[in-house]
Amino acid sequence: MDGQRDRFCEDRLPPVERWPELPGIDAYPDRLNAASYLLDPANGGADLECVRSADRAWTRAELTDRVGRL
Repeated sequence: MDGQRDRFCEDRLPPVERWPELPGIDAYPDRLNAASYLLDPANGGADLECVRSADRAWTRAELTDRVGRL
């Protein structure tokens, strides 16, 4: 892994022994890119809203364009 590891959540979680049992959690890979899933056109049309804030909404196409520029 490149870069610095963000430990904000990790430092605040309870010990592993106290974590709840989550059925089906093994179905996910160790690393998951949520952005690629959310922006994948196979999961809905490019013109569908996928993120909304108090004053703006973005479609998959708009976010895909912005992510591509990053």
